[in-house]
Amino acid sequence: TEYMEGQNMQKRFVADASHELKTPLTSMKLTLELMREHPQMEESDRLDFIENLEKQTDRLMLLVQDLLTMSRLSHKRLPIRVESFSLNQVLNEIVYNHQQTILEKNLQVLLPSKDIVLYTDSLKITQILENLFINALNYTNEGHIRFITEKTEETVKIRVADSGEGISSTDLVHVFDRFYRSDRARSRDVGGTGLGLSIVKQLTEALGGNVRVSSELNSGTVFTVELPLVKLTEN
Repeated sequence: TEYMEGQNMQKRFVADASHELKTPLTSMKLTLELMREHPQMEESDRLDFIENLEKQTDRLMLLVQDLLTMSRLSHKRLPIRVESFSLNQVLNEIVYNHQQTILEKNLQVLLPSKDIVLYTDSLKITQILENLFINALNYTNEGHIRFITEKTEETVKIRVADSGEGISSTDLVHVFDRFYRSDRARSRDVGGTGLGLSIVKQLTEALGGNVRVSSELNSGTVFTVELPLVKLTEN
């Protein structure tokens, strides 16, 4: 039944969240133990260990942020903080935060040539676009990820397009479902709890917009976030 399926998805989520918390913590603990046991290690090794600690810390911070956001969305406690800001600045910061993965995969990231000034909640826009970018990074092993922006009199559209492995038609209808993850073994390899795209949808709707996805297997994926240009009311 639908109820039982929902219960099973939540159980899988708890198991996945536990795994996602344990993995970076285990890595961090091991790294710290090695640094303590070898205080005279080579400088290059020490820097590698520090880089690993930073990477695992970032992974934990993103997970905790998603868990807190989902909790606030569930209890309808998500205040809107309206301000004007540069969209390109947000995109540049997101790309900078994931530069290591981009370089490791030798991906090309394409940004819009023209900037757009938005008047909405910058932190929520950042979380929406970063979740979409992380999703693209996870499933794109070669080629590119491209941000495309389009402004009309009433709305702004932000597309995140990748040349990755794509999504099957069976999974496509579920991508925004809470806790849903396609190909569980593959998903565990790339990490995640199945909350990211659900959060994208709920945050976008909280800002008065909508999000759509188009994809085919082996042909890449395009997520389109459409937001109103009208001034939002803080709450």
